[in-house]
Amino acid sequence: GGKKEDYKVKQAHVELAARMRKRDPGSAPQMGDRVPYVIITGAKGAANFEKAEDPIYVLENNIPIDCKWYLTNQLSKPLTRIFEPIIDDVAATCNRRLGRCRCIYWGRCI
Repeated sequence: GGKKEDYKVKQAHVELAARMRKRDPGSAPQMGDRVPYVIITGAKGAANFEKAEDPIYVLENNIPIDCKWYLTNQLSKPLTRIFEPIIDDVAATCNRRLGRCRCIYWGRCI
């Protein structure tokens, strides 16, 4: 692995580790550690590396997770495959419902 500066495309886990190091150097991930992250709601058009955040930090600071991103980028294709046999035009149905999406976690609606 090269240095962070050697990569043209910024990677979410690398950028998050740098932010964590600035916040608290003692608890930041070390070289070779896995860096778990979630995608949070960010400015419109923000890149994923800018919206990646430590799950514990998100919970402790009540930061909203970008549920629409997860529905669109992680769940849409598998859900389409599952429901295609029983729902006509699954993609259109899901897209209409995304506009009314609310993310619920820990018993709170955000």
